[in-house]
Amino acid sequence: MYINDYLKSTNQGVANLEKRMQPDRLEVFEKRNRMLDAGEGSRAGCLRTFSSDCEVRAMLAYFRDGDIVVTKHWAYLSSKARIMLAHMEVGNDYLTEELLWPLLSDNEEVIDCYRQNQSMYIPAAVQKQLDAATAAETHGDKQAAAEIYAELATNTVLVTSAITKVVGSASNVLGKNGALLTPAEVASSNVSGSLGKLGGSFDAVTPGPLADNLAATFAGGKYREVTLTKDTVLFRAGSTDNPLGQFFVNEKPAGVIQSRIDSAILPNWPGGGTSPIDAVFAVNIPAGTKVYVGAAGSQGSFYVGGTTQLLLRNLGQLRGWLPKK
Repeated sequence: MYINDYLKSTNQGVANLEKRMQPDRLEVFEKRNRMLDAGEGSRAGCLRTFSSDCEVRAMLAYFRDGDIVVTKHWAYLSSKARIMLAHMEVGNDYLTEELLWPLLSDNEEVIDCYRQNQSMYIPAAVQKQLDAATAAETHGDKQAAAEIYAELATNTVLVTSAITKVVGSASNVLGKNGALLTPAEVASSNVSGSLGKLGGSFDAVTPGPLADNLAATFAGGKYREVTLTKDTVLFRAGSTDNPLGQFFVNEKPAGVIQSRIDSAILPNWPGGGTSPIDAVFAVNIPAGTKVYVGAAGSQGSFYVGGTTQLLLRNLGQLRGWLPKK
């Protein structure tokens, strides 16, 4: 009986979701994507409905097609759109149920972004109470802090920051002058330390060895010099017609869309250049090579960036490291 009820409910739900995949709705989906690319219409509205459409595709992939890989892909895109929306609508409240999508994406970077930016889904009033509890703990008044937490729990509010423990020292989340690092900057900092010997840390105030146009590809112009202490395989999304390139990531991209969103790779650049993607290159970079590491800067629209970007200055060296055809 229960199985029959479940199957009936699932079939009914799938039928309702499939209505969102009719030709006229698909045309609207494509039109909205073009509007985002062109910077037309309401960016917030387009992102919100794009996220919703991605969730529909994720549910169909799971309940109709039984494809968990595709489910994760659409959950990832929905979560990314919500992150972009949160940057635009600072202070807005988000439903706790929206945490389902980053969890389903199974993407560590996205999950970490939600974990460290609880303001995306913790209402301002709740945040005010959490701040009061933290202040009470700081002044040694554990009783007052406990009462605040108890009140929050009574109101059945999910208080992620009250139960989440930050692992690591303060130096992992604080930058120059004690400024709080973004999740992307924390991630790139962790990657830098795992690659090899750390060199200088540079930004707009403290310029480094990179030309301005290259430094500008990093978020906020912030990057760090690292000398590899062992041979390291790095990955680059690009074209089989032009395998050379200076920009790499430390994890193999899952696909073209993820590469364009996370690494902010425009198909067509303002200066007239193009960046076709039809291949992923794995290149073994030898120990002793200097690389420059930081979070990829945004190029607007879908091309939000944020993933850890590694840049090599010397293309001549790279030519000798490319795998033989």
